[in-house]
Amino acid sequence: MVPWGERKALLRDEERAARLDEHAAEIRDKALTEAASAVFESTGEPALTSLKSGTAMDERELQRILDRAGVDIAPDQLHLLAYRDRHSQVHLPLAAAVAIAQAFAAAEPQTVVGYLDDQEQELRIKGNQPGDHWYHQYLRELSPGFALARQWAGLEQEAEMLRKEIARLRTLVSTAAYDLKAAGHERKGSRLLRALEGR
Repeated sequence: MVPWGERKALLRDEERAARLDEHAAEIRDKALTEAASAVFESTGEPALTSLKSGTAMDERELQRILDRAGVDIAPDQLHLLAYRDRHSQVHLPLAAAVAIAQAFAAAEPQTVVGYLDDQEQELRIKGNQPGDHWYHQYLRELSPGFALARQWAGLEQEAEMLRKEIARLRTLVSTAAYDLKAAGHERKGSRLLRALEGR
């Protein structure tokens, strides 16, 4: 119930909410939802509501997240279905929430990864308590979303670069060891090769 003078604003909000709900019913992706939720949680902003049918946030809090993410678009302009309601809450579909989450994770990867690490550790510890093993199952259910959030933070690409650099360095050391042997330094070359093989 609202005062008669506010009826148009209420009806407008209800109509836009119905369009957003209809859109959300067509797009369901648990991993995307969990990933975006985790990133939003990592920001420390308190008023996020469930992402299952999109999200609603206080406009000022959402603006702070956008500023930190380097997104220079007004909150209610992030998607065709995005809108600001009569209470200054901005409602977004999942696609817009994911885009913000990706931008934030790229801008503050350590914030996101630190949050994910803490959550995983907390759930593992809780799951080790007698009678609370279901926490481990819950963590398994969250894993696809957490992995996606880590990818957005760019640490998967960083890990791949490190793996390539390690392979390159191993090749250089191996080549140097064989060059030492060829130059008559058999013992030094063999020692390098043993160290490379972890012996």
